[in-house]
Amino acid sequence: MNLKSMTLVGIASSLIGCSGPSYMATPIAVNDQDISTVCVVNNNDLPISVQGQINSYITSRGYESLPISGPGVSKDLGCDIYLVYGGLVEWDLGEFLHELRVTIYTTEHVQVGYAEGKVPNNFNLSKWSNGDKLVGETVSQLL
Repeated sequence: MNLKSMTLVGIASSLIGCSGPSYMATPIAVNDQDISTVCVVNNNDLPISVQGQINSYITSRGYESLPISGPGVSKDLGCDIYLVYGGLVEWDLGEFLHELRVTIYTTEHVQVGYAEGKVPNNFNLSKWSNGDKLVGETVSQLL
C-alpha cells in the first residue's frame, strides 16, 4: 500500500465517527395536563445561555418556566415539577456543549423523567452550532 492510499484510508477511518448528536430518554411519568409551571434549577457550572435555551424551549411548549435557586423552594413557588440539568462543555478550537443531562422531579423530589444528549467531539464541523439543537432535542424528549 502506498503513502497516498494509506492517507486516504486514515482520513476515511477518522470520518466514520463524524455522526451528529445522539439522544437517550426515559419519558416523563406525569400527565402533561397536570403541568403548567416548570421550574428550572440554576446550574452555574454551564454557560448561562444553556439555561436561557432551556427556559425558551419550555415556554415555547406552552408551560410557564421559572428559574429557581434550588429544589427546596420549588413547592413554595408553585412549581408543578422542577428540572435539574448538567452537562459538559468541551474545547476544540472553541467551546461547544458536548453533553447535556436533564432530570425532572415532582415537588416531592421524586424523579419522573430523564434525558441526555451528546454531541461527539470528532471531525463533525457542526458541533459548535449543535448546542441549540442539543438543548431543544434533549428537553423535547421530556416535555
